[in-house]
Amino acid sequence: MNRVVKSAALLSAISLLVRFLGPVKGYLIADRFGVSRTLDAYYLSQNVVDVTLAIVTFSITLLVVPLFTEEFARRGRGDEPFHRSIDAFLCQTALIALVVCGALMVFSPQIAGRIPGFADATSRAELARILRAVSASLVFAIPFAVLAGYLYATARVVLPSLLNHLVLVATVASILFLAAPLGVLSIPVGGVLGTAIAFALIFAAFLRQRGRFRFGLRDTTVLKRVGGLLLPTMVFTAGGYVNLLTDQVVASSIGAGAVSLLAYSQFILTLPYVLVTLPILTAIFPELARHKASDGGAAMDETLGHGLVLLILALLPLLIALLYFRVPLVELFFRHGKFAPGFVPQAADILLAYGLSTILLSCNSLIQRLFLVEGKMVPLMGLTLVSLVANLAMDLYFAARLSVAGIALATSLNEAWYFAAILWLLRKSLPGIFPRWARHLTGQGLAAGGIMLASLLVSTQLVALPGTDRKVALAAALIVHGGIAAIGYGVALLLFSRGRALSLLRSRAR
Repeated sequence: MNRVVKSAALLSAISLLVRFLGPVKGYLIADRFGVSRTLDAYYLSQNVVDVTLAIVTFSITLLVVPLFTEEFARRGRGDEPFHRSIDAFLCQTALIALVVCGALMVFSPQIAGRIPGFADATSRAELARILRAVSASLVFAIPFAVLAGYLYATARVVLPSLLNHLVLVATVASILFLAAPLGVLSIPVGGVLGTAIAFALIFAAFLRQRGRFRFGLRDTTVLKRVGGLLLPTMVFTAGGYVNLLTDQVVASSIGAGAVSLLAYSQFILTLPYVLVTLPILTAIFPELARHKASDGGAAMDETLGHGLVLLILALLPLLIALLYFRVPLVELFFRHGKFAPGFVPQAADILLAYGLSTILLSCNSLIQRLFLVEGKMVPLMGLTLVSLVANLAMDLYFAARLSVAGIALATSLNEAWYFAAILWLLRKSLPGIFPRWARHLTGQGLAAGGIMLASLLVSTQLVALPGTDRKVALAAALIVHGGIAAIGYGVALLLFSRGRALSLLRSRAR
């Protein structure tokens, strides 16, 4: 238990550091590169690679961690044949990484030629050049997932999590010191360098844990064990990244800087997801797995229902504050350097259109955890495929009428129907998942959110926000106004719910 507590404390400290470096990276990108076609090329290239990473690395991690854990428990960690099969699987994934990286580099001009907004030869060549640079990270990132899965299975949790963050650290350093000579290319250069260092360090840790590494490609033990679940897992994990790539491809046809505007707005809206959703998902996922193995449906029903209500009530005040202060937040984060003032209202409109998707995406992610625990990958794959088609159709329809904000609105609508569909599937297997008390508590949370919004309207009318030229004063004013409104939301929720919200927190703590 002492080791678990130390690991949790260290991971929390790492997460705090990363949450600080994330805004720093966004601030530096806006300051150095603003909103431009070249930055659009970087975001598009990164998402092409992210789709590949999601398909391969996340699927590998999701499948091999339980496999390795089960085999080590059954055979013991000294079983040499199984270790040799892991060595072979590492070599096989490294070969796959080289092939995928080489294919992206070779076909980068053809990929660039398929993007609507990069029709001229100069921008197309720039996109191809950046795509080749970003693709180099695949050589290290894909085998890294196998090594991370091995260390996770042997209870070495902290090191892979720590090394994963080297990419962000190296990217920030690269922007600081290489932006002048390399331009936007400094961002992928930092990412590749960070990925290479992370792979070297985790391979050294693997050798220390493993004792001996044997090169080989013939042993297919691990491939056969994960093969049955590989296709639906790949489709499911790639869905969100493909939708994001679709959004950016459609946005590229609108004009220069449209992809960058989407990325800046998405960065602000990911803050509630990182602060609230990820910790709740991390806490509930293993608990659902334990209930699945022990007491079954009733306990899973209660855990997931409590998690959904807690997620909605925790995200609601953050979402209200973000949308109410969307203009000053865009001004604070991005209006400096090369970020032109004329883009601020456009980014704020995009932020407003994205608003609903924050809560819906979080709820969808939580419900998906239950499907993963129960091994129901085929329904998730089916919903993902329908989501890809619906997102593309709505992107094209709304972009033609509302420009970039229409793409954001299409994302919110796509998450809305997906939530309705996955909730309907869930209610068939767990009919008591959202009982009457949960619906009442959610309604009381919405009423408390209305009071919070009213308090923001009153407080900002009484004490106006300072101008954007005084960034420190503006940040302090946003914190004060938002903090007072959040306290009002909490008090109103407790009064409306008559202590039910507090009992929900105590239940989740247990």
